Amino acid sequence: MNELKMKFTEQLKENEHLRHLMEENQKINVEGAKYREKIDTLEKELRSYKQRNDTEESVARARVMSLMNNGDILRVNFVPLHNQLVTHGFLQNRVSEHDSVSLDQMVYSLSNPYTIILNYLDTKGFTAVGWQSKIHNNFSYMLKNILNPEELINKLCDKSVFKADDTESIVKSRTQRLDRKAMTRHILEILLKSDEETFRKFRECLKELGYKDIFYKLRLS
Repeated sequence: MNELKMKFTEQLKENEHLRHLMEENQKINVEGAKYREKIDTLEKELRSYKQRNDTEESVARARVMSLMNNGDILRVNFVPLHNQLVTHGFLQNRVSEHDSVSLDQMVYSLSNPYTIILNYLDTKGFTAVGWQSKIHNNFSYMLKNILNPEELINKLCDKSVFKADDTESIVKSRTQRLDRKAMTRHILEILLKSDEETFRKFRECLKELGYKDIFYKLRLS
């Protein structure tokens, strides 16, 4: 009888221990779900930030390249920017005000060099002209809402909107298996390096293809 009672008592203890383990496991699962939810949220925010950052950098790169092609950027003193980046640990070796600074070094050393360079240029009065500002301000909107960039490319080619080299580059993008947004981004980057007349023709193409909302957003006052 005593032996049976002892076994029963041991069984109760085991059951209690098992119940305790199950409760702890449930708590861990609940906490784990909360952590996974937080991780998913952080990863989503990180992807969104990276996408915005890539878009801003793409726009800035097109603008800086345009200034370089025009030769305007050659008269800018980049020494203060270089030394400021050294102070914040992004570059090494300060330079004197009599030295020249290579933009290539900044491009290769920074994660978003063109955005930084463009912001510096803006402080020096190198702001975008009116039509370029329209593209900058509506860049993300166009990436999202130009749903058929291949159709737009055909229209741009038919109307000879861009120069021969730029047209060839745009057409080539169709063979590189780029997604819709990447193709649109490529078109807009080339547009930013063009001129106002090209911009006006681009707007007309958008209007003819039914993108009237974008057409009006790009309207010059």
